[in-house]
Amino acid sequence: MKKNHLLFTMIILLFIMVSSCTSKSDNNQNLEVKDKKEVASKSISNATDSLDFLINDQTAKILVEKDSVDANTNIIVSTSEITSNNLSVATNPITPLISIEVSQPLEKALKVQIPIEKKENEVVAAVQYQFDENVINTLESVFT
Repeated sequence: MKKNHLLFTMIILLFIMVSSCTSKSDNNQNLEVKDKKEVASKSISNATDSLDFLINDQTAKILVEKDSVDANTNIIVSTSEITSNNLSVATNPITPLISIEVSQPLEKALKVQIPIEKKENEVVAAVQYQFDENVINTLESVFT
């Protein structure tokens, strides 16, 4: 297995999942998670900055580009264990749900690096999950 880092842009809620391209026929699709647990927080200014946190005992990182904020902005990272999923696409989440909260709007997208191990026959995607509509959207991601 080869270790990879994913870079994500403009993330509010995300988790990484291994997915095959089959769909479920169940109309009751949803994602169930345990309560959020804060794993990191930091106040950032308009300088280039970063925030490290642990995912599955490995260091992940949020990168904030210079001039992303106008004033001091708080970033809070929380995780929630995924207890079950009944989404329309067959998935196997390999990280907990990661929530990134910012106290003010950002001028530039956040970049998130998450170390994962991917087998050759797996498809890996970063997604945003909308709890109110039980919908997942894929996010732009890059393997490095």
